[in-house]
Amino acid sequence: MRVAGSRAWAACAALLAVLVGWGVAGCGNGSSSVPPGPTPSPGSEFVFIPDAANNIMSVLVIGPDGSFNDGPVPLVATGSAPVWAAVDPTNHFVYVTNFNSNTVSAFTLNTTSGAVAAVSGSPFAAGTNPGAVVVDPSGKFAYVANDGSNNVSGYAIGATGALTAVTGSPFSAGTTPQQGIAATAGFVYVSNLGSSNVSAYSFDAGTGALTPLAASPFATGSGPESLAVDPAGKFLFTANLNSNNVSAFTVNGDGSLSPVPGSPFGAGNSPQYLVTDRTGTHLYVVNVNDSTLSAYNIAGNGALTPLATYFTGIGPEGVAVDAANKFVMVANCTAGSLSVYSINGDGSLSSLGALFLGGCPQAVATSH
Repeated sequence: MRVAGSRAWAACAALLAVLVGWGVAGCGNGSSSVPPGPTPSPGSEFVFIPDAANNIMSVLVIGPDGSFNDGPVPLVATGSAPVWAAVDPTNHFVYVTNFNSNTVSAFTLNTTSGAVAAVSGSPFAAGTNPGAVVVDPSGKFAYVANDGSNNVSGYAIGATGALTAVTGSPFSAGTTPQQGIAATAGFVYVSNLGSSNVSAYSFDAGTGALTPLAASPFATGSGPESLAVDPAGKFLFTANLNSNNVSAFTVNGDGSLSPVPGSPFGAGNSPQYLVTDRTGTHLYVVNVNDSTLSAYNIAGNGALTPLATYFTGIGPEGVAVDAANKFVMVANCTAGSLSVYSINGDGSLSSLGALFLGGCPQAVATSH
């Protein structure tokens, strides 16, 4: 993760490339006055991209035909240095962590009109340097990994999307919990960059309070920057920044983690972020120092087999797969762009080019 300094907004730029008939259009936050995009068509998806340099978040819409456009509210203001975003399971709320202002911004999303608006009372206090944020599958609780205070903030989500700290929050984590947090039905996992392990917790379905598992933490490769859990909650993967590999674990019934045979698996130079596809059969890993994206097949036991490697823009950071499992999107901080790939039937990717956004696109989150 990098938190960039201020960068002047540049002029809008159009699509760099279009492949196999998919349309990619729009110019994100390349201008200080981006005109509203069209009203979303029924069945559209939404994409949220925090810009750590300009303290804003871009909102894009993916139409049912696969076209990319600016949202009706294409830019929203955040706190200082927004680095992560998460959408609740109902697609009603979007949460953004602000690394430098130690807060979480909350927004409502109207999936019919595409309107995005700040929740009353936002932003909400977090720990020091909040990084990754996740909403649990029930949509009742949100959790934030605080990089600077080595803990996790837990919140109850109110009817309006407002956040209220749960009893006992914040909860202790390992050293430098940063850009990896995931929630399954009953468990929360946090990657600890500084202590090279994963903290695992059970959470109370009524209160949202976290309790460390008895065997926690679980050792990973060196410098786990982020983590991902497959949609079925069977496997957990960490991108190990310093050892250039990916650790894979089986998630046991009690929430504990067991290394997958053959783990860790080789990656590119400084793997930083990763995501599974919506089927849970493929994993995509961003390698920040060689500006590439590695694709893997996930075997039935969680083992990884390399599939292919693709170039991204310079300084790739966040990565996401859309809800329809059509696209992989990579936020390129140094290049100020969003790389877009279509997903082929075998999990391989075809590049559709890039959207120039300006600033430092830090992460990508999508509606469900």
